[in-house]
Amino acid sequence: MTQKTAGEYDFTELSLADLLAARDLYHVHLMKKRNVIATAIGYYRIRKKEHWPSRDNPNPDNSEFKSKPRTLANSEVRPYSWPAILVFVEHWETPEDMLDDPSGMVPKTFYLPDGKAVPVCVIEARRETRISSSIDPTTLNFPRNVISGGFPLMTTVQEDLKIASFGCLVTDGHYTYALTNRHVTGEEGTEISTILDGEEIVAGTSSYLQVGRLPFDEMYPDFAARQTFLNIDVGLIKVNDISQWKAEILGIGQMAEMMDINASNISLKLIGQHVVGFGAVSAKKIEGEIQALFYRYKAVGGFDYVCDFLVGPRSGSNQDSLQVHHGDSGTILLVEGKQFVDEKPVPCYQPLGILWGCHEILDGSHTTVQPYVLSTFLAGVCNYLDVDIVRNWNLDTVNTWGGIGHFKIGAYCCELVLPGSNCSTFMMNNQLNIGYSDDAMKSGDVVSGKFERGTFVPLADVPDIVWRNTRKKDESNHFADMDEHNPAVANDQDLLQLNQNHAFLTVQNWLDFDKAMDAADPVFKTDKNGNKTLRPRRGALPFRVGQCYNQMIKSLKAGNLEEFLVAGGTMSHYAGDACQPLHISFLHHGETPAESGVHSDYETKMIAKKMPELFTMVAAKGTKITNAELIGPNGKDASLRIIELMRETVTNFPPMEVLESWRNAKGRGKYDKMWGDLKVKTAATIANGAHTLAILWQSAWKHGNGDAIPVNKLAALNQTDLMNLYMNPDFVKSFTLDDTADYENASS
Repeated sequence: MTQKTAGEYDFTELSLADLLAARDLYHVHLMKKRNVIATAIGYYRIRKKEHWPSRDNPNPDNSEFKSKPRTLANSEVRPYSWPAILVFVEHWETPEDMLDDPSGMVPKTFYLPDGKAVPVCVIEARRETRISSSIDPTTLNFPRNVISGGFPLMTTVQEDLKIASFGCLVTDGHYTYALTNRHVTGEEGTEISTILDGEEIVAGTSSYLQVGRLPFDEMYPDFAARQTFLNIDVGLIKVNDISQWKAEILGIGQMAEMMDINASNISLKLIGQHVVGFGAVSAKKIEGEIQALFYRYKAVGGFDYVCDFLVGPRSGSNQDSLQVHHGDSGTILLVEGKQFVDEKPVPCYQPLGILWGCHEILDGSHTTVQPYVLSTFLAGVCNYLDVDIVRNWNLDTVNTWGGIGHFKIGAYCCELVLPGSNCSTFMMNNQLNIGYSDDAMKSGDVVSGKFERGTFVPLADVPDIVWRNTRKKDESNHFADMDEHNPAVANDQDLLQLNQNHAFLTVQNWLDFDKAMDAADPVFKTDKNGNKTLRPRRGALPFRVGQCYNQMIKSLKAGNLEEFLVAGGTMSHYAGDACQPLHISFLHHGETPAESGVHSDYETKMIAKKMPELFTMVAAKGTKITNAELIGPNGKDASLRIIELMRETVTNFPPMEVLESWRNAKGRGKYDKMWGDLKVKTAATIANGAHTLAILWQSAWKHGNGDAIPVNKLAALNQTDLMNLYMNPDFVKSFTLDDTADYENASS
């Protein structure tokens, strides 16, 4: 059998995996060449002066160029370029130059064990090592009103001021972070500053969520790369005040959905892709093109270091068109495309990667320097750190449990009141004033988690989005640690046990219990200066439900449907809290500070990722109420019924089950593991919460004589009127247990 020559192979059939396997197979041999400084995966680059093939001359004579250096600046990827391993050398040498040491020549072709031939493209790429890192912060463009991606961040390391770029906002569902480079954020707790409206502020502190490097096969298990690290260099900054931020990129605007580049779909099709960014120091739009994948740029201690992709100037542009400077680290790179809105093309920017390094390479004359950008794919980073990009406050909501659970319970209970009743007619007509449809939530077409005056918030999440910002006293109404007890307090009984005696349900008794628990087992909060102060227990959730219930009956008797709807719609929020195990337990943030993430991981991130299946399961478990379940006409009746819901929740879905599932579900696939453990009880408790809430609505309708209201008045109510009502601080006024007499009068 005759051995094929390299020229007889169809290189276009080579895959990315083939190229990586060949590079890995010959890596040691290749890196021993006296001139080789780096390698990458891409397409064979052709000198710009070489003749193009044509129909009449498919194989033009380019022999005159073969001995001349090929550089990144004087070469390009053409439509007929073929897959190749790119080998970067310090300086160009011809075969004649290497007669004294022929072994130093880089082979034109590598061969895999299966017989495939892999071409090698040699490129001269002499690096400029004299790079200035000094930056004058007085020349930078700092934000005036709000911070966003592309603005400068500052941190001081060993008395030296460091400048970099804020990349974009990401969220783990509980906290919002600014994403940038790990080499900038430093160790956890480091203060990161910027200048806002002329004043230096601490924008946030470095989070423990960061990653420097990973073994290559951990991110790309199907690709060959022995003794190789993938440099990722991403760190998160825990934002101090989210109201100071805007979820867009300076000079570019709103981001589209992130490009999901992963081990199963990455391909050479990315080569030539146009990308844009906005660096804090460059202070203008960065425009480049992906020129190679998996750039192997250094070797230390027997290990090689690789970046995901290398960006250079765009084909056909001036070589100085890509301007990147020291201090642009952290810049987000986005794929530039178009989408159609009202049948008109508009720019579209998909987040792709984050810039973390730059190699400045001299051109063939060794006089002109061109930066080439080393970058990491965002999809792998977000997956590894379990965060999601925040693209826009109206698209990627900073969800609390209310963003999904509260809207779901509030809307679904409308379907569970007595069928055919006037109450059912009114609630279904106003369902979207209380919550959202399943489709809207699954598509993300909901209000943001950020309070914005003048924007209507469906009533089920007004207590979280609006009142937590405008009524500070309302915070204690969202929880109650029903299962906490201590031998020194109430004979070691918890609130669930104590309230089996209905006479115990008074504001004063609950306040006395909390004060006794504070004395027996005090809980402290620590400020930024390390000072500790007592954090008193004041969970008042059942009383808040009783207060709203009283207002519903009172308003309905007066024929005021707007007040009835706002009181009941906001009551939906507290009923939603009452059916979530971590909201009504002392385990709400785990047993130690290190376990504080359990709350957001369960109630936010897991729920968000499993919405479609969850909604289907809830619908299967939901049941309509009956007349026999209706309660009495007083707020205390509603408080007792909500305590019964809390008892059912803790009994049927113990909070410790959530915590133990979370503890056992570390690493990748965490939310899938938790979902497998908790999905049945999660769906059941949501369905039970909606059922209980329907009982409260129907009971208030009955005792408020709602059937006396003409049917033609039961239409959907005006959202501006509803918003004006919930913005009135005196309507269902917020109290704490310390407002003992006022709260007792309002809720009993």
